[in-house]
Amino acid sequence: MSSENVLIWAHITSGECAQMRIMSRIKIRQKNVIGPTLTKLRTGMNLSQEELAAKCQRLGWDIARDTIAKIEGRNRLVADYEILLLASAMQVNPTAFFPFKVNLRHLMPADGIRKQEADAPTNKA
Repeated sequence: MSSENVLIWAHITSGECAQMRIMSRIKIRQKNVIGPTLTKLRTGMNLSQEELAAKCQRLGWDIARDTIAKIEGRNRLVADYEILLLASAMQVNPTAFFPFKVNLRHLMPADGIRKQEADAPTNKA
């Protein structure tokens, strides 16, 4: 089972569960918006991916160089706390990772969310 299909059931109402099921089935082309900015900031600081991973590890985050590469390549989702850890390791404000403009067409599949929502099975009790 892929990480996109994992549902968190604790403390969630049934309505929220239904929404999470739909969102977990949406196929997103690029899994984060911070990847390119992370690369620019890291290379601007003359840090290798290995060095950045080591800095994050010293903060208590068990991360390897290949995970940094996946984030930079937009092939991995990034949790909010991971953005905070990256910012701390790089000594930048967390907002530095976010681009000023995001083109949603590059993030979403060509057929859009609505078609995928319609295709998603519903469990009506």
